[in-house]
Amino acid sequence: MEIRQLRCFMSVAEHLNFTKAASRVFITQSAISYQIAELEKQLDVKLFIRDKHSVRLTPAGEVFYQDVQRILAELDEAVDKVRMTKSGSLGKLSIGVLASEPFLPETINRFNIAHPNIAVTLNRFPIDALNTAMERGEVDIGITISVGLAEMPNYRVHVLAADVLSVVMRNDHPLAQRERLTVTDLKDQPMILINREASSVMSKWFEGFCAKRGFIPNVVRRTSDLETILFQIESGLGISCLSRARVALYPRFNLRCVDFEEPEMAINSVVVWRDNCDNPAVGLFLREMGIV
Repeated sequence: MEIRQLRCFMSVAEHLNFTKAASRVFITQSAISYQIAELEKQLDVKLFIRDKHSVRLTPAGEVFYQDVQRILAELDEAVDKVRMTKSGSLGKLSIGVLASEPFLPETINRFNIAHPNIAVTLNRFPIDALNTAMERGEVDIGITISVGLAEMPNYRVHVLAADVLSVVMRNDHPLAQRERLTVTDLKDQPMILINREASSVMSKWFEGFCAKRGFIPNVVRRTSDLETILFQIESGLGISCLSRARVALYPRFNLRCVDFEEPEMAINSVVVWRDNCDNPAVGLFLREMGIV
């Protein structure tokens, strides 16, 4: 049984006239008669009663008409959805972030208004989990920092904003009055860092810089939560090295950020997406961000 046969059947059932039905599906009357005959042969049942003056459905034809009408409507809907998905007007988009980016709510709102049939999900991850989610295809677009991206060669990267890794401390800390610091200045300082389970990428990156200066950082505490780190710093339990832009998202903490002298301590806030991505919603969202 072919879809063409079902469409021929529906045309005859709706017009109850073979000539009009054939015209509707753009074939000859003999061709549509052949299609109906083949369909009846396959079903082993008469679908129409035909005489010299009229055409009408048999009881079996009436039942078949109701089901075929539903099947073809669902098929047409499925075809429409496929075409809409290909064009990007229907689908799903998953966005992963490290932190609550100030620009995202308005960007997502504009995107939802422009593309109401694309379901957007937004999830916050530690950096390692975000990288893993992107590699598994669970996240279409990542908004992250430019650390560890060399290990993800199949991704495209767009810089959103320049950022730096700063030493974060209380205002009354002995190093707080310095204009710039070196990595070596942190030797023997009690450090509070992101734990390795949450961010092995950041840990390896920062600890690698310390190793090049000939020391191992004096890590007294580790935690997976940035806000907890800031609370502990303000409590005088240690200092940390954090993104200046990320710290700025928590203005309630009265802390001092001092940048490093070393230019290699600069980091960027970036948008990352898979090269040759087959989800058209990605391109639409990047365009909303003004990237492509």
